[in-house]
Order: sequence, then structure tokens, then C-alpha cells
Amino acid sequence: MDKPKPLRVIARGALRAFTIGHLKVAQGGLCAVCGLPISLQTMGKGSNYVADHNHQTGEIRGVLHRSCNAGIGKMEGALGQWVCKDTSYEAMIPMLERCLAYYKAPGTGIQYPGHKSASEVAEATRLKRNKAAALARASAKLKDKALEK
Repeated sequence: MDKPKPLRVIARGALRAFTIGHLKVAQGGLCAVCGLPISLQTMGKGSNYVADHNHQTGEIRGVLHRSCNAGIGKMEGALGQWVCKDTSYEAMIPMLERCLAYYKAPGTGIQYPGHKSASEVAEATRLKRNKAAALARASAKLKDKALEK
């Protein structure tokens, strides 16, 4: 295994400037995970970007949307705790590669019992909403008749 390269340490006060510069120059203004543009309009705690780092070495990997950073953090936690039973990157990276291969592999050609397509779910939701509206109208009509008496 290669010896880890020495990391250059920057002061916390220099992090914001580094992050913005790295985002603009090295990443072209795009999130390193999702590839969508990152807005620099807001700064500080309300900003929509973060400097993502390796939690084992502390090395900054790139600039991500705050939501992408939270998502990969949750993914790492779940993968390490539930799938690998080991939170080291040495265990998780090969597992992620196996997971990707699994997702890319063809399926069995058999549909899971009770599965509904997106259009079937939308139709069921529409019917449920219409039924609830009809019941509400009928209830209001009954209340109006009761008040007339």
C-alpha cells in the first residue's frame, strides 16, 4: 500500500477562500457529487455549499451542495453500519462498487407482487382525493339541510 501523501494544513480562516477558489477553478462552479451548479449567493451558515472532507484523513475532497454532503454522509453511515459492518473507506469502497454492479445488472424479469407503477399510484391518489372531496361535499350538503330545518 502506498504511503499517504503529506497534507498541507490551512487555517480555519482560510477555508472559505480556499473553498470558493476550488469551486470556481477546479470544479467549474459545479458540485463534485451531483454535477449541478453551486450558488455562491449566500455565505456562512445559510450557504448551500460545504468543503467535503475524508473523515479518516481530514483531506478536503471537494466542494458539494450542503444536501449532497448530508446525503453521502448518511449513505456512508448506513453502508458502514448495516452493509459492511465496518466504517472504514477500505471496506466501504469495494462494497459500493459491488452495489453499483448489482444496480447495473439486469433484473429477473419478474415483477414484485403488489408493485404499482408511477401512473397507477397517481391514479389511485387521484381517485382517493376525489372520493374525499365528494364525501366532504355530501357532508356539507347534509349540514346545510340540517340548518335549514
